[in-house]
Amino acid sequence: MLTLALMVLTATSPKPVGPVPTGSTAADLLVSPAWLATRTRDPGVVVLHVARNRADYDKGHIPGARFLPAQSLWTTAPPGVELPSVAHLDSVFESVGVGNRSRVILYGEAWSTPRAFLSLDYLGVGDQAALLDGGLAAWQAAGHPVSTEAPTVARGRLDPKPRTDLVVDADWVAAHLDDPKVAFIDGRSPEEYAGTTDAERMPRYGHLPNARNLPWTETYSNGPAALEGIQSTFVDRNRLTTLFADAGAGNGRQIVTYCTVGLRASHLYFMARLLGHRPRIYDGSMRDWTPRASLPLIESPTPPKSPPPAASEPAGFFVEPEWLAQHRSDPAVVLIHADRNRASYDSAHIAGARFVALSQYVTERDGLPTELPPTATLDSLLEGLGVSDNSRLVLYGETLPVARLFFTLDYLGLADRVVVLNGGLTAWREGGRPVTTDVPAVVPGRLTITPRPDLVVDAAWVGRALNRADHVVLDARNAEEYAGTAPADGLPRVGHVPGARHLDWTTLFTNGRVKKREALEGLFTAAGATPGRTVVTYCRVGTRASALYLVARSLGFAARMYDGSMADWSKRTELPIATGPEPGQP
Repeated sequence: MLTLALMVLTATSPKPVGPVPTGSTAADLLVSPAWLATRTRDPGVVVLHVARNRADYDKGHIPGARFLPAQSLWTTAPPGVELPSVAHLDSVFESVGVGNRSRVILYGEAWSTPRAFLSLDYLGVGDQAALLDGGLAAWQAAGHPVSTEAPTVARGRLDPKPRTDLVVDADWVAAHLDDPKVAFIDGRSPEEYAGTTDAERMPRYGHLPNARNLPWTETYSNGPAALEGIQSTFVDRNRLTTLFADAGAGNGRQIVTYCTVGLRASHLYFMARLLGHRPRIYDGSMRDWTPRASLPLIESPTPPKSPPPAASEPAGFFVEPEWLAQHRSDPAVVLIHADRNRASYDSAHIAGARFVALSQYVTERDGLPTELPPTATLDSLLEGLGVSDNSRLVLYGETLPVARLFFTLDYLGLADRVVVLNGGLTAWREGGRPVTTDVPAVVPGRLTITPRPDLVVDAAWVGRALNRADHVVLDARNAEEYAGTAPADGLPRVGHVPGARHLDWTTLFTNGRVKKREALEGLFTAAGATPGRTVVTYCRVGTRASALYLVARSLGFAARMYDGSMADWSKRTELPIATGPEPGQP
């Protein structure tokens, strides 16, 4: 699971909890804005602003603070978010000026700042580090200034003394599940702990046997803000002690924290250190544990497994802005802004989003303008956007490019890890959520694809499907194009595929938002798409057909697309073509 340099701990009896070493106290691991304000010019104090992107740092940071990209503190090797090698971490901290005698003060994004502390503790210098209580918000609330100037940094010299015993693996965990001297603490939400939500899309849902739940947000004075990545002050020590006691800590028990991928567990790791414990972390967490069918798990009697949403809810594959707000800081999430051109992205986009143009995932072939490129081209494109095997993709942007990208990802065998932001950027901004113009730095991913060529059908296949009772062919264009009364728009012949039904893609959306499930089911049923039938979509060149395809898949239909569409059908003079409205339509 971990890189070779981690020297994973073997299954031995845990060491008893002891005092914080090197003469420091737990209180030294947390500092106030007032403490820091008197030391910002101290050459021995290194202040690090930790976040996944640089936008907030550039807008304003504590004077003298250096930016530390959070992505440098983990590797994307399976299961996804793991501590890198000692040599890598040593180089990262030296590059921002950390040396053997530095006092390191950390603040920034709530999700990732504790990860920096864990990394320093892993290097053996955690006792020289502290978090700023309340982060930048507390600093500014106390009336202290911010700066937009990035300081000149001299490289530090750090001689690490690695503490590889801090990190345990699945074998160690399995050997200690029934050990009364070990307290496993789950930092996820109560719903994730209970296994009643499939938000993280894992093979199994639930928690480790004998583990107790301590949601990481409960240690903040403003827990909901933490979900948005915003630090607030921590709860007082008495409350924190009670939280950990309720989670099974105390009586000299060895604390082991875990979550989904190790980030929330890193936060609880720091909080345990703050109380004077010497915790450990199962860094692979549930992303590593749940695929191993032989390992025990306390599951819900009725695990989620993506139950169908209620009729009044949006269709599957679509998520609301609230969902994205809760998951945006997950390092597995890759947010993609898809559009025909870059102008809208450059004017404003969701922080961390990567841009992709429609022209990058379509190509011209055999005189047809909108066809799928070779799979190698698509694989390279996605890897360049930072997509890896563990990535969870969230798409937003212009509806048709987004739908076409979804179809492309389904073709590559990746749809089970894709969701679409319902309402896109407009819906995101309606809730007062922030946008940015900053372009994130992207680390290329490594992606394994399993193409599904059966999803793309040709004219001959469509002809056969028209005679099958278990298939329905849907034309996504407007009524005039379907009837053949609109201008030809470059087509040799106007009209529609004989026997095809009509379902204008625009009727599925209202102001960029997909309609409620009940309304969508009514529209598909009226067009002949009843449960159990395979939906085959087409339009003029395959773009609008992608929108029908996306919604059909979201409603649970098996779907295929005639990608050549009318641009291909109409030029084949041996094929029949029909004009006029659907029977029963005016």
